[in-house]
Amino acid sequence: STNEDALLWRGIAYYNSGESEKALEDLNKLVKLHPRHSRAYNNIGNVYSSEKQYSLALKKYHTALKINPQYAAVYSNIAILYTEQEKYQIALEYCDKALDIDDEMIKTHKQKIGICAKLAKLTEDEETKQKYIDKIKQEQVIVNMLKDRYLSELMSL
Repeated sequence: STNEDALLWRGIAYYNSGESEKALEDLNKLVKLHPRHSRAYNNIGNVYSSEKQYSLALKKYHTALKINPQYAAVYSNIAILYTEQEKYQIALEYCDKALDIDDEMIKTHKQKIGICAKLAKLTEDEETKQKYIDKIKQEQVIVNMLKDRYLSELMSL
């Protein structure tokens, strides 16, 4: 198929079902047909990241950001990549970049909670540990507020 949406969604479906090779086929075909398709590059990055091919994933994520610097999900995906590599400070920076663009990304707020929890466990300095615990509490308040708002919106439909 040469249909843009079909290639994207089929590539995502292959990725979600664990068929990375087929996902890359469709997504790479899509970027050949539409070289400025930031979602395709982001999803290629996701495939590489899941395969622990971090340098390839970062390259694709940065290509997506060159095309669309306001693509918050890409920053969040880069944060996941750095978290998997235990580069927690860099991961936090990318979470913040994502949230600067879209502060209602519950997934990214939860990422920050997880990263701060890991950093709190790793630090021996009580003041620094408390700083991370305070960030966790702050992020949890935001997550709860967003969940309440989304639930309220659903109930009013």
